[in-house]
Order: sequence, then C-alpha cells, then structure tokens
Amino acid sequence: MIIEKNIKDKKQELLAYFRDRATEFLTQIKIQFADTQSDKRARAINEALNKTKNNLITTLLQQAEKEKWTNKEKLEAKAIGEPSLAEVSSPVEISLVFEFYSR
Repeated sequence: MIIEKNIKDKKQELLAYFRDRATEFLTQIKIQFADTQSDKRARAINEALNKTKNNLITTLLQQAEKEKWTNKEKLEAKAIGEPSLAEVSSPVEISLVFEFYSR
C-alpha cells in the first residue's frame, strides 16, 4: 500500500487492504484454534486487525514526518472515516463473532 497525503480519498483501497490482511490472518488463526474455540478465534482476528491498523497509522505518521506534512495534512490523512454498510463485506465468518458474543 502506498502511503501518501491523499490516502483519505482511497477508501476502497484501504478496505481491500484490510480484507486481504484479515483473510491472511484467518487462515493462520484457523490452524491455531479449533472450530470449537470461536471465542479465541474472534479475539485473535480482532487483535491482529487492530495491530495492522496501528502499524498503518505509525507508518503514515513516519512518512508524514519524513515528507514534512503539515499538522492539518497529518490529521486529514488519519481521519479516513467510517465505511458505509454497502462498502463492507465481512472478511471473517460472522458465525464466529455471534458464537463468541452469545456465550
């Protein structure tokens, strides 16, 4: 993924990036945890995606410092916004999430 000032305008690219990462994580998580360990699977995917988000923000801020972005440019690049329901497709099995929270 290319980190630049106009990253806030690349919502589809960001969503695709996170979906791809979630798919990679889920493949690994399914190996680590059995189908009956849905709570551990859900926790692991959430932790992995949060770490990915934090790494992306850290990289963005490092790039901003390197290229001497203004504070406004930094803030605008970080304020990506929430995706609409139409833009979001679940990268994980929703049943895992429901099983986790139904316990």
